[in-house]
Amino acid sequence: GIGPKYVKNNYGVIKAYCSRVGEGPFNTELFDEVGNLIRELGHEYGTTTGRPRRCGWMDAVILRSAKYTCGIDYLCINHLDTLGEIGEKVGEVKICTEYIYQNHIIQHFPDDIGLTGEVPTPCYHTIPGGWKIDKSCSEYKDLPQKAKEFIRIVENVSGIPVKYIGIGPANDDLIVRKNV
Repeated sequence: GIGPKYVKNNYGVIKAYCSRVGEGPFNTELFDEVGNLIRELGHEYGTTTGRPRRCGWMDAVILRSAKYTCGIDYLCINHLDTLGEIGEKVGEVKICTEYIYQNHIIQHFPDDIGLTGEVPTPCYHTIPGGWKIDKSCSEYKDLPQKAKEFIRIVENVSGIPVKYIGIGPANDDLIVRKNV
């Protein structure tokens, strides 16, 4: 093992959308054709079982909670290309930026949903359209403006800077932001 005092930076690795298996609350889960499209374009099926994963929009509020509970210093966002393609097909990309819970707007995941039985309702920031990332893109400055807007919103809501950006399936399909 490695002692905590030797770890300088903790990196959270996430997708540009959310997916999960199993039961439990999933605030941004989509039960419609958009959820199916995310599943298809993101290849969101269990590796062993082939079961479809639950899919939904990015939840930046959960990221803010993870920042504190997991000590995340930087993010790596994967599937930014997939999210852009989803946005092109459905006409928009959404990011959960806060919740409505017990008739109040909150910026954190409530810890009492097991007691109340109430799941927070996501509030979204919507980016119209989507984006296409050129295969020659190798620097942050070359990303489409809407993709940069998505990253900026995730950073602002979560409070976590995005250092690595996955823009395709190959190992080389990674943008490293040097001045983050």
